[in-house]
Amino acid sequence: MSQWCKHFRVFLAGILLSASASFAAAQDSGADPRLRIETGDHTGIILGTAVSADGSLLATAAYDQTIRIWSLPKLEPVRTIRLPIGKGNEGALYALDFSPDGKTLVTTGWTGAWAGTDGPWCFYVIDARLGDMLKAVCDLPHRANHVAYSKDGQYFAFALKAGHGVRVYRTSDYTLAFEDRCDAEKHSPWVEFGPNGELVTSCYDGK
Repeated sequence: MSQWCKHFRVFLAGILLSASASFAAAQDSGADPRLRIETGDHTGIILGTAVSADGSLLATAAYDQTIRIWSLPKLEPVRTIRLPIGKGNEGALYALDFSPDGKTLVTTGWTGAWAGTDGPWCFYVIDARLGDMLKAVCDLPHRANHVAYSKDGQYFAFALKAGHGVRVYRTSDYTLAFEDRCDAEKHSPWVEFGPNGELVTSCYDGK
């Protein structure tokens, strides 16, 4: 057998051992690896959109468990962001917003379903330029319908389902600043900040 064949067999054996170790580690950690085909576009319903303050970027969140960022006005793809997914709907995203400086995105959706329908649910803070997750916070009491940053970038607020109303978080440390609940089991569909720090929200309880 030639020296080249011997070296190739050693190299191939090393690859197989490395792959076996990686597979065993994945099994031990409970990971559920999935093959996902990159289509260049969403393959599920787009449930959330956001435009950067300078008008140069559009972000879309979809039920296909991805966020996609597009350039404006040409709508050319910039990057695809994939966040933690699981069985069923886990990882489907439908609420997101850009920070006022356009550097970060905050998003949520069916994120945290492993804890059951009563939560806690997660929101993610993402580096909009690199697509990296900067922070995952899992203390939302229910899924959110909408999220919005304050104009000064110091807060963001979630409009929540099932009577949980609105929750406002600080961007300095991602802790809860305050909350206001709806009547029991009523959804809050929207929340928005005014230019001077006013917070406006609505709820299916008519308030």
